[in-house]
Amino acid sequence: MASPPNQPIALRPMRHQSYVQRPKEDWAGITDQKKRKTLQNRLNQRARRSRQPPPPPPKTVDKSAAAAAAAASYTNKEEAASEGGEDESLAKAVVQKRALLARFALEATQSYVTNRPDTDQLLRLVKLNTINALTANATALRLPGDWLMCRAISPFGLVGPLPVPVPTSGGGGQPRCCYPASLTPTPLQLRIPHHPWIDLLPLPRMRDNWLLAIYVQERLTEEDEVRLWDDLVEWDAGAGASLVVWGEPSDPRSWEATVPFLRQWGRLLDGCDEILEATNYWRRSRGEPCLLFTAGDSR
Repeated sequence: MASPPNQPIALRPMRHQSYVQRPKEDWAGITDQKKRKTLQNRLNQRARRSRQPPPPPPKTVDKSAAAAAAAASYTNKEEAASEGGEDESLAKAVVQKRALLARFALEATQSYVTNRPDTDQLLRLVKLNTINALTANATALRLPGDWLMCRAISPFGLVGPLPVPVPTSGGGGQPRCCYPASLTPTPLQLRIPHHPWIDLLPLPRMRDNWLLAIYVQERLTEEDEVRLWDDLVEWDAGAGASLVVWGEPSDPRSWEATVPFLRQWGRLLDGCDEILEATNYWRRSRGEPCLLFTAGDSR
């Protein structure tokens, strides 16, 4: 039986659109062959990275029974992720990464208890602390799913009903929300679709700067964005250019930017006085000289 002529036709999203992070990246409808090819290559590279397995565990001390038990605790979740679909495959990779992090944490603890410190472990612990801090902030924001998923989309930048609470206007025009003040989404976060990892930084001005640079002004290339992510949370990327967390994850005063991070990403920190003041606080506590900051750099 033929469908009525005015009946709407259900449209399904194209496969490549699941990797689109900015409207300008969608090649659908682009007639210029060169531009279309460029966009296709960018999305193909992003898809390929999302399917890469997590790095193998570092060589540390002998595996303890506790470390093996921690890895085994994730077995059921790993087996539950089916091989048959791409979403399931990505979810499985994140579960494996979480298991790897848990195993490494126990091995590092064992090294400390047995007085056998490992330099490589110390460098990776910086990244592990950052990942744990961001995960704690994700819990405080009640974010659905795991923010480590490369295809995750922040619920704050979605159009339509949101799966999480959003700030509402309180007395005197002040925002009223259940979130820590430092994590309360800014108006820019509520307008721009983005990956949720930016929401997890307890520094509102920094979040806005990064949103503008990545999604609006496009001052960062695709490679820059990947490098920024790697510097923060990919523990096989070294610990030079990174953020260090010393205390409560939602407290801006707990965060310190390393000198390599400031040199690499200082151009994104315009007006971010909190992170700069906190950095000098932690440097003073170690007897190190304070840094003098200039636009887009540090010295």
